[in-house]
Amino acid sequence: MQLKGYVEKTELGEDPETGLPNILVDRPADYHSLEPEDKKRAWVTVKTATELLHLGPVATYDQVREGKLVSKVIKKNSDDKKGLILVKIEPAMRNHSEAREKDKQRVIRRLIRALHSVWWLNTDVDTFVRFVVSQELVLTEAQEFGSPEAKHAAVVQRYKTYKWLADAALSSVKEKFGPEEAARLIDKHVSKLSSNNYQAIKEGTNGNTNQE
Repeated sequence: MQLKGYVEKTELGEDPETGLPNILVDRPADYHSLEPEDKKRAWVTVKTATELLHLGPVATYDQVREGKLVSKVIKKNSDDKKGLILVKIEPAMRNHSEAREKDKQRVIRRLIRALHSVWWLNTDVDTFVRFVVSQELVLTEAQEFGSPEAKHAAVVQRYKTYKWLADAALSSVKEKFGPEEAARLIDKHVSKLSSNNYQAIKEGTNGNTNQE
């Protein structure tokens, strides 16, 4: 264990903002389980920082060396020449979160400009595309960077979203062609495809079936 010998002998001091003792965290899951106020006083190993920030080890050490990550070196005793680097992770996590938020906003701004440049798209299509892209950005961020609970919630929310979109599409087809013709079209063009996809997923082939 990387923290062996350090935990018992190290004084991390107090967090200047809260006045409470700093916390030493060794796993991403432990960090995610902390309350927001407790995260402000959490220090983590470089390995844990690498996992939380989705950086490579070299990039993490580079940011520590350049002062982009708040860090300190703790030592077990006077004979410990190397010590252990700890990173105050909450500022970096907040910065990364803010950067991703700006990324999402930039994507939506560019999407809106692109949609508005297409004269034959009506307002409903414009709204639909923006909704789907916005949802995907939020859910992808949660799945990539969220806590275990957020990752699970994102999977469920994606399922609910696309089920709702499928229901909306079905209603649209029924409205356009009538119930009987809609049923015929769906049976002809969708039902077999859905059945094949379900079977492929169940068998673990991901739909890569060879067709003659």
